[in-house]
Amino acid sequence: MLSVCIIDDEQDARILLREMLKEFAPDWRIIGEANSAETAVELLKTTQPDAVFLDIDLKDGTGFDVLTALPPPQYSIIFATAFNQFAIKAFQFNALDYILKPIEVNDLKRVVNKIKKGQSKNDFQQQISTLLASNKNKKIEKLVLNTTEGMYFLPIKEVLRLESSGNYTTIQTISGERIVVSTNLGNFDYLTSEFDPSESFFRIHQSHIIRVSSVRKIQKISDGEFIVLENGDTIPIARRRKEAFLAMMEH
Repeated sequence: MLSVCIIDDEQDARILLREMLKEFAPDWRIIGEANSAETAVELLKTTQPDAVFLDIDLKDGTGFDVLTALPPPQYSIIFATAFNQFAIKAFQFNALDYILKPIEVNDLKRVVNKIKKGQSKNDFQQQISTLLASNKNKKIEKLVLNTTEGMYFLPIKEVLRLESSGNYTTIQTISGERIVVSTNLGNFDYLTSEFDPSESFFRIHQSHIIRVSSVRKIQKISDGEFIVLENGDTIPIARRRKEAFLAMMEH
């Protein structure tokens, strides 16, 4: 049986999550609840949960404040947020579990099943550390990648392009390193709506995302058009994406 803490400043939200866990995770035991950042810190200092549902937007602070006030977590964390767009992007970039409020049953089942499978504590603590650094600087600087060889913490400034092959995606760095992850390219679409112009990405084709600043020219080859990157790589342009790409380049 897994022990769980629920941290949320909305009583109705805590009641709903409590009832959902009873139905969909009956082997999870709720050992404590908190309704503020202050009470959350006290709760987590005095309990030893296996997992914590942590709301990001609390009445006296944030879930990030809670984590900053505590030692590196030895428990799994499921972040919850209703509208904090920066938080959502930070979770995505750091490969961390989160659920949107109001909580949907399928989202809850997904994170419950993932936690049951377990995760390296060292990797998780690195992810949390990177997340807190992003929140402190209000800038996301690293991309966390789960591979068969381990977990990569790749600076965004080093990413050149991404290319999909079925359910796998290869991330190529500016230096030429290739990192393969077992997830499809669609899971990296969040890259395309982030950063200053020097670190903008664009999905130029269903199988390719590129760093915009690395584009050298557009070249016609046979009956198609291709992006040529600074390193010489040629990437096909999907016709339906060309107009949006050109508009982005003009800006």
